[in-house]
Amino acid sequence: GVGYWTFSLPADTIKSMQQASTENLSMAGAVKQVMTESGPLGFWRGFTPAVLRAFPANGSTFLVATAVRNFLNARFNKDD
Repeated sequence: GVGYWTFSLPADTIKSMQQASTENLSMAGAVKQVMTESGPLGFWRGFTPAVLRAFPANGSTFLVATAVRNFLNARFNKDD
């Protein structure tokens, strides 16, 4: 979760800016806009909420995957 958001948030920021733009905003234009308005740290705006969301989301995924695996193993009498 944390590692993923650390490396992918800049690309996600650019993608989100392009999607929210009412005009045809290029990738270079989005990068220039972030650098002009917020500097390099602007690419990681929203990092804290994304990381805080990652912990319960990833935990839920592992919980459900483990529960499904245990159910299927019990149902079909297979061991790990």
